[in-house]
Amino acid sequence: MEYVEIQRSRRILTWFTAIVAVGVVLGGIGVVGHHMHVNGHVPAIPASALIALVAFGTFILAAIVSPGLNNEESTIAISWTRPMSRDQIAWRYVAVDLITIAIGALVVACAIVVECALAGVLGYVFFDGKIGRVVLEAAGCTAMWYGLCLVAAARMPERAGLIAGLSWGAFIVLVILVAVPLPPVLHGLVMALNYLNPLAYFSGSDKSGSLLAGPPLLKMFAVWLIAIVALVAAVRLWSTREA
Repeated sequence: MEYVEIQRSRRILTWFTAIVAVGVVLGGIGVVGHHMHVNGHVPAIPASALIALVAFGTFILAAIVSPGLNNEESTIAISWTRPMSRDQIAWRYVAVDLITIAIGALVVACAIVVECALAGVLGYVFFDGKIGRVVLEAAGCTAMWYGLCLVAAARMPERAGLIAGLSWGAFIVLVILVAVPLPPVLHGLVMALNYLNPLAYFSGSDKSGSLLAGPPLLKMFAVWLIAIVALVAAVRLWSTREA
C-alpha cells in the first residue's frame, strides 16, 4: 500500500536533495569570500523573505509528488483487497506525500542557511515578527497546490503527471492576466479563478501584498479551507473509482 509511495517519495527526495545540493555548491562558488553589499552596506534580510524561497521549493515538490495516489490506477484492484477502508488507504498515501513535502522544505531551508553563511550575511537575517503567519501561509498554499492537483486528476489518473506540470503554467498565467487590460467579464472570470490559485494568495513577506485583497487571516483561512476540501474531495473520488 503506502510502502510503494514511500519508495517513490524516497527517490524523489534523493533527486530533489541532489539538485538542491548542486545549486548550493554552484551558488557557493560565486559568493564565498564575497560579502553581499547594497550601497556599501550589508543589507538586513527579513526571515519572511527566506521563507518565500522555501515556499517556492515546496510548490515544486507539491506538484512532483501529487500524481502519487493516482499513479496507483493499475494496481487499484489489488489495493482494495487490503483489510482496511479505501479512504484509509488514500489518506495514507496523502500523509506520505505531505511528509515528503515537509522534509523537502527542511532541505531547502538548510540549503538557504548554508548559502547565507557562505555569503557572509547569515548574521544579518532577522525575524520580522510575522514569520509565524508567513510559515502558515506558505504551508497552506503548498497543501492547496497539492490538493488541487490531486483532485483535478482524480478522474483522469493517466493524466496526473501532465496536470501537475501544467499547474505551474496555469497558476502563473492567471497571476499575469490580472494585470492585462481585459474586458470586464473576462477580468472578473480571471479574478474568480485566482481564488483557486495558490500563487495569488502567497505574499512571501509582510511588506509585499498578495494578489487578492482582504485581511491576512481571512485569506489564510480560505487557503487552508480550499486545501482541506480539495484533499477530502480527491480521496472521495479515488475511493469511489471503478477498479
